[in-house]
Amino acid sequence: MPAIENNMGFGERFVTEVSQIGISCFEGLSVSSTIPDESDLEQPDVEMVEPEGSNSGKPVSEWFTEKRIDFEVLYPEPVYAAPSSSGSGYSGSGYASIRVTGTERYDSAYQLLDLVNQERQNAGLGTLTMNASLTEAAMQRAAEVTVYFDHTRPNGQIALTVSSLYSSYLGGENLGVGYSSMAELMRMLMGSSGHRANILDGRWSSIGIGVFVHEGITYSVQLFCAAPSSTPEQPANVVRSRVVEVNLSVCAFPYVSIIADSSIAAGETKGYRLKLANPRPEVSSWAYCCPDMDYGITFSSSDPSRLQVQSGSMTGLAAGTVTLGVGICGYILATSSITVT
Repeated sequence: MPAIENNMGFGERFVTEVSQIGISCFEGLSVSSTIPDESDLEQPDVEMVEPEGSNSGKPVSEWFTEKRIDFEVLYPEPVYAAPSSSGSGYSGSGYASIRVTGTERYDSAYQLLDLVNQERQNAGLGTLTMNASLTEAAMQRAAEVTVYFDHTRPNGQIALTVSSLYSSYLGGENLGVGYSSMAELMRMLMGSSGHRANILDGRWSSIGIGVFVHEGITYSVQLFCAAPSSTPEQPANVVRSRVVEVNLSVCAFPYVSIIADSSIAAGETKGYRLKLANPRPEVSSWAYCCPDMDYGITFSSSDPSRLQVQSGSMTGLAAGTVTLGVGICGYILATSSITVT
């Protein structure tokens, strides 16, 4: 069930009509990188306003506009063919840093660059260069959307704050999830007016592309920029762990579960994992994140004399039934009954 999402804009106060589409099938999966501190970025004035033209009169859930000092950026809500069912989970408050590990697919990112430039050449536009710093930011965003597939970052900040170019040059983001084929992803992007407008905007001169594969699901991010750059040599694909800041008041996970065997023998050690369904309701039934268990994860045993719990592993000590609790931000988000034999 792949999905795409778009926000756009850069220039002299313009608004472009956008629409979104999705399809109902999908194929799909150290160096830490921290999020730039918000205090280091110039934060423009932001006001929520109703756009003019074709978006006027639509429900607020289908649009909103971030009005900045020099230009406007549209963040249209996507339309999906088969939204998932609702469920119960955790919602509350708290902040934490978790770590997500996946494969950064630079081969796919550079393939997507070629596809973008083919479309721009067909439209009589100049080609885009791959901006190295923006690609790093796009890879960070691709890791973030494994946690929350949205133009709002998991920590609650506006998406484009991921880059230091935000306040001056950066002006558009396209998101995709579930497309392991870059050709299929590009076909869907070009079939959506909002994504197409970003790709064929004559003001852009460079792009950053992140493709991050986590738990068999491919997440892609395109960041569009007016800053000049030169395309660096394509890096090798790499398995990398990235730190993601999470605000639980933003990321109200609809499904939280523990992946673990329900029984363990005394003297035996087994692993367990935390599974966080993506808060975006349209993808929450199949897109999820399993954070690294040794970074920012809370765990507990209801009876440590029977079951000893450590980060990502549990050891049976004595016969009985014990409750294993796992979560983040100091909160236990999910529990599982473990029988020690």
